[in-house]
Amino acid sequence: MVPRTLAVLAAASALAACSQDRAADPVTASTGKAYMRAFNSVWQTNVTVGTHNDTTIVGYTPVSIDVLLDSATSAPSLLAIAPNSMSVGTEGPLPGNLASGGYNALEPGVHSFVVRQSGLTPLGASFFTTTAKTQWLPKENLFATPYLFAIYGMLPPPIDTGPVLVPANQNPPKLIINTPLYDDKFPGPVRTLDGQQRYLARFTVRDMTVFPSGSFYNHIMYVTPGTVAPPVDSLVLHATPIGTYYPLAYVSSFNLAAGDYVVTVIGQNNAILVQMPFQLNWGEVRTLILANSLPTGVTQMPASGVPSGNPAGYFKLLNLLDNQY
Repeated sequence: MVPRTLAVLAAASALAACSQDRAADPVTASTGKAYMRAFNSVWQTNVTVGTHNDTTIVGYTPVSIDVLLDSATSAPSLLAIAPNSMSVGTEGPLPGNLASGGYNALEPGVHSFVVRQSGLTPLGASFFTTTAKTQWLPKENLFATPYLFAIYGMLPPPIDTGPVLVPANQNPPKLIINTPLYDDKFPGPVRTLDGQQRYLARFTVRDMTVFPSGSFYNHIMYVTPGTVAPPVDSLVLHATPIGTYYPLAYVSSFNLAAGDYVVTVIGQNNAILVQMPFQLNWGEVRTLILANSLPTGVTQMPASGVPSGNPAGYFKLLNLLDNQY
């Protein structure tokens, strides 16, 4: 995938105090638990067979997956993660302890991982395979910190005898199972406003699209204060890029004051991929994930990927509240 560039427009007035001020509290120490959540963007390849037994890709269908920790089928394993979504967790790290972030708590230490397509009968094979296409159990030493486990990409076409194992050494890779990533567990900087100390809201952006908006084009993100979505021309003419990052390898984080904002992501030919209003409160730590989606009434991604001329509906932003200080 190509690098994606992020840019932020935030007026200086956004640092003004508002009616939802929240005083800064001391950072609470970790409880000694590791926290795991999973993002799923796995797509099944759909093909047709021609008269000469040649195959043609006709599209891609999103599928649900299971993430089994230590091969267990009960919590803290993460089962039936819906297509293009986060896992549903029951706990979260302190100080916020917010279950809405999709976390499950587990003991620190070495854990094994099985990732499979859910809903198959018989049960599907693990996506983790050796070069000989036999299953293996990767292990990770998890520390007392929150993690994001990202599984995204394309599965081979289904076959009559069951799911196909996905070789780990595909080149280029069709299915990427990322080593668990450290989540941002720190609060934003402290600012003194109206005589009180408050943590700025902090959010991290991750680009986890399987189908970008066009070959060799960057995804540009803008954050503007207010509730009105700005026209794309006003953004393109005035934005200054903050930096370039690679999906899943480098994370872009931003700190802003509490208030209402609109996030706009544009792609090829300055086409708007998604626009979303969101509210930030003092001391929040959030994650925004750019992912693929399907418009209403559309059941599969076209074989050519996102339509470059009209990408609306083929992208979405997941807005996750990870913590509260």
